Amino acid sequence: MINQLRNGCQGEVFSYTYLMDQLQSYVNPRGKVSRMLKDGQIIRVKKGLYVFGKMMSRMLINRKVLANLIYGPSYVSGHYALAHHQLIHERVKMVTNMTTKKNKSFDTPFGIFKYVYLHPERYRVGVDWHVNDHECYLMASPEKALADVIIRQPDLVKESQLLEWMIDDMRMDIDRLADLSLTRMAQVSAAYRSPVVHLLYQTLASRVL
Repeated sequence: MINQLRNGCQGEVFSYTYLMDQLQSYVNPRGKVSRMLKDGQIIRVKKGLYVFGKMMSRMLINRKVLANLIYGPSYVSGHYALAHHQLIHERVKMVTNMTTKKNKSFDTPFGIFKYVYLHPERYRVGVDWHVNDHECYLMASPEKALADVIIRQPDLVKESQLLEWMIDDMRMDIDRLADLSLTRMAQVSAAYRSPVVHLLYQTLASRVL
């Protein structure tokens, strides 16, 4: 049965609905699921969401893909996205996501996934759709990820304070800021309507990045 499951699924992640559809010929499909979980053939990420165990997996589990599926609508952002975009170089374990639903956190076999509410008007801008082989996920652009982090720092009111925070607190690679898009940063700033995000845009623009 595990081979049938594997052959019918191109990616590594599958739903409870797919599982039940594949096991419909069993008298006790839930019992079969329990045995496959116990044997490590499949792993439960959360209720209704599964991945293949080590013996049947074809590629490493992509936590960005899991993040979108665990709770949505959502997109990967925060420090995890900043690390992905190489704006910071520290390893980030927790995957932070923005969502239009209420705050939530999930402790899974693949780490902690945190979801933070963001107003729909702010949510819509600056999100990129990534497609790779049979995997796809939504992630904040570097400009939006930076805005999602800095909006939690309302006490930053001067350019000097902002730069100090980025260099000392965030240990950010300042040279990478030159790769940011001022056009996209302006779009994010306009949607967020936040003084500190606008300060970020002004700071980047004044340094002719």
